[in-house]
Amino acid sequence: MLLPDMEMRFSNNLDFWTNARTNSLGFLDREPPDPALAAASCHIAAIGDSFVEAAQVGVEDKFHVRLENMAAELPDLDITVSAYGVQNTGQTHQLPWYDEYVQPLRPNLVVLVFVNNDFSNNSPALYATTTGYHPDWIPYAIARRSADGAIYLVPPNPEFQRRALPPFEDYPLIVRLWLKTSSRSILSEYLGRKLNIRDAWRIAPIPARVEELASLPGYESIADGWEPAALRDWRSLDFFRHPLPPPVFQEALEFTAFALDEFVYRTKRDGAELVVLASHTMGPSGALLFERLADMARERGIPVINQSDYVTRQGGRIEDAHFAHDAHWSAQGHQWAAEALLEWLRGNPQVCDDADAA
Repeated sequence: MLLPDMEMRFSNNLDFWTNARTNSLGFLDREPPDPALAAASCHIAAIGDSFVEAAQVGVEDKFHVRLENMAAELPDLDITVSAYGVQNTGQTHQLPWYDEYVQPLRPNLVVLVFVNNDFSNNSPALYATTTGYHPDWIPYAIARRSADGAIYLVPPNPEFQRRALPPFEDYPLIVRLWLKTSSRSILSEYLGRKLNIRDAWRIAPIPARVEELASLPGYESIADGWEPAALRDWRSLDFFRHPLPPPVFQEALEFTAFALDEFVYRTKRDGAELVVLASHTMGPSGALLFERLADMARERGIPVINQSDYVTRQGGRIEDAHFAHDAHWSAQGHQWAAEALLEWLRGNPQVCDDADAA
């Protein structure tokens, strides 16, 4: 998580160049509304990872701001929206944000933005393979399984920097040496994004990290049922599309289900509605990755908004929802996300009718 009132300049040197400041809570957003203002409106809280953080676009283009602006033009929908997003986080990591920042606002609706790597992010072991954090020393809340099989939440480890897995380099040594004599910031992004050298190289350290994890107490069986060296996607997404994923991936699904259960419990307790916004990265209805999420949500009575389906119904192209060299939402992707949420709100007026009644 970023520090409060921190300037953040962000670019991939190809598609976007942004400069913004974090708010007083450390999120890359406007200041959160006063609780009294939130209570006087239909308040919506969006929670998620880098898609909600949205460092790739200006604040005015972020989906929750666009949603608020579009609703302001409608005579029957008075909403305020706040957002809580940090890159490289999953739903287990995000639960404390609800407790600390969202619950005091008494929202009418909580929107969980779900992206394709959230399943793996909810697993301490898989999260470690892609971030380099030690699975027992993670700076966010994580799910654990007790000896009797029960799942519980562990608070963030404030000393996470004391232990970590060995870092990996973005490029082979010969390329890194060459880049030292070049304009690294621009050329490295060009090679990484345009030529896919970075993505190809990032696969290589995963087997080494899995091997490192297997040497740690409690993680000896991490590679059971799969071959890390055969990964086609460094985030291991293929395994979540399998009807019977290997044990560590099955556990990631169970931890995700646990996080959804916890969000359901909290929102019901506080009188809020809960909805999942599945980003275009989850694929359309019928795609195995999306259906895995949809089944999980359906079992818990959580509505799911599928951005891919919305874009298709509008006659749009999915590739326009993200940048040419980055999978995050472009301004158009944020617009479609806002429109899909607004459409759902208009179809579920009880969410904000409850606010009027209060």
